[in-house]
Amino acid sequence: MISDGWIKIESSDFYTGVGVQRSGRLLIGLNQLLLRISGKTVLIDTGLGDKWKIETLELLDFEKPRKMLTGLSTLGVSPMDIDIVILTHLHYDHTGGSTHWINGTKLAPVFENAIYYTQKLEMDYALSPDSDRVGDYHQNDFVPLANADKLVLLDGSKKLLDGLNVYPAPGHSPGHQVVVANSESFTLIFGGDLIPTREHANLRVTSMYDLDSDIVLTERKKWLEVIKQEEMNCVFCHSIRDHIGKLS
Repeated sequence: MISDGWIKIESSDFYTGVGVQRSGRLLIGLNQLLLRISGKTVLIDTGLGDKWKIETLELLDFEKPRKMLTGLSTLGVSPMDIDIVILTHLHYDHTGGSTHWINGTKLAPVFENAIYYTQKLEMDYALSPDSDRVGDYHQNDFVPLANADKLVLLDGSKKLLDGLNVYPAPGHSPGHQVVVANSESFTLIFGGDLIPTREHANLRVTSMYDLDSDIVLTERKKWLEVIKQEEMNCVFCHSIRDHIGKLS
């Protein structure tokens, strides 16, 4: 697990749904996952990145500086070592670390040797979102990837490597996807914002940030059954602690 740090948002926005009553500001984590699988080094999601203006950082009370690259370095991994980047979706808190400014004039992929994967449906929506969702997407996070021929758009489920698969899980956004990795000894799911924290691992709690909460709950019900039946280790991308674990 790698953490790009945290952001602070309204609790009542992050936890919505049946019986949820929370108030005040809430810290949520921005967690990524590094995998070494089938001879490749794979990163899932890229956090906020460092392209934010200082006044925006202060307004949103983001932790700074960002920590993803430091976390990789601690594990002995440089940006050049990453072969594959999987983006669960293109919201700025999952994609911002995908690109950076070079000399303040040119945007380029942070992981220049990597191929980035997301769903075509997500890219189509991110380029022209609904008016109330424009702020969820920052085109500087992903358009430079396409311009550099580094972005592969998937059309549904896909086996990327032996033991590494992605599956559409819409609702939070139109092209949201989950990642399943497995070996002989374990199976792991990175559920993105389908199950962002352990508190969301039920059919009661949703988020204001979900585009369609009904679809989220339908997809979550399906995946919770699979996760429990196959005893998957579940990664929670927005947890502050207890980033990974099995669900009872």
